Amino acid sequence: MTIKDELLEPYYIDFEETGCYNIVLYEVKHTDPTHHLSRSEESKERDVPVGYFSNMESILKRIIFLKLAKQDEVITLKEYLQRYTNLVSEFSKFLQ
Repeated sequence: MTIKDELLEPYYIDFEETGCYNIVLYEVKHTDPTHHLSRSEESKERDVPVGYFSNMESILKRIIFLKLAKQDEVITLKEYLQRYTNLVSEFSKFLQ
């Protein structure tokens, strides 16, 4: 099973069975058009595994952390906590 949702973008969640069940977080990365692609890499996107998790709570916390970490700016602790709270709030709507 795979979970794709606008709220998760650019990530998605995949449930894999490899002896035991793993919840895998992938990031969809756009390939650099100046990068030389082999014949097997004709796509403009590639799925990169970010991590393997045993429960949904851990994976959602990781997505929130990654979404905040990708914002390339200097902010105060108060601003960070506010953004963190906003993202947790967005995810919580789906968990109720």
